[in-house]
Amino acid sequence: EHETTILKLLPNDAKSNLQWMKVWIDSDRLMKKIQVLDVSDNLTTYTVESLKLNTGVNDSDFKFSVPDGIEVIDLR
Repeated sequence: EHETTILKLLPNDAKSNLQWMKVWIDSDRLMKKIQVLDVSDNLTTYTVESLKLNTGVNDSDFKFSVPDGIEVIDLR
C-alpha cells in the first residue's frame, strides 16, 4: 500500500472565503483527495478515483467562448 502525505494549507489573507484546504498526496506524488472548509463551515471533498497522465490534451479543449449577451464575472 502507498504511503500518503496530507498537506493542510491555510490562507494568507484574513478575508479569504476558505478556512483551510487539505491535499492528500501518495508516494507516487499523485493527488488522491482534496478537502476544502469554507468560512460557513461547509466541507467539500473531491476524490480522484481515476487518473490518466500525459494523454495529449489539446489546447482547444481549454478555450472558453462567451456567448452573446452573457456577462462574465471573474472571481479570481
